[in-house]
Amino acid sequence: MLTRRSEGMRYGLGAAAAFGAVLGWPFSPLADPAVAPALPAAEQQKAEKEVELRGVEDTMRASDEQRRAIGSEIESIRADRARLSEALIATTANVQDAERGIAAVDDRLMSLNAKADSLSRSSKSFPRFSAWEPIRRQRY
Repeated sequence: MLTRRSEGMRYGLGAAAAFGAVLGWPFSPLADPAVAPALPAAEQQKAEKEVELRGVEDTMRASDEQRRAIGSEIESIRADRARLSEALIATTANVQDAERGIAAVDDRLMSLNAKADSLSRSSKSFPRFSAWEPIRRQRY
């Protein structure tokens, strides 16, 4: 028989723990009820894997958001490039028009210079007289 009360408690608690273990109930006579009991290794591994999975999913979501942001930036750059290409083409056309205008003015200037030279040479062949000469003679 039991001689001491503490031995009885010890055997009673041991029996309750064994019975709880068979049913899958965690039992710790000295455990704090505010602290969650330790999970079995398989469940703990599962919880760790779920945390890891959530981390990977968060990383994938962040990567997907970055990919979308980069894609929209690429589209923006393509639109800017197209707009700048059109502006470059228009500017090139304006420069070519200006060059053609300059060439036309240069041709006209050369033609006028040739006519001036021709008139200058032909005027040397005529005797020099002043337009005022007849008026001067009339006064005297």
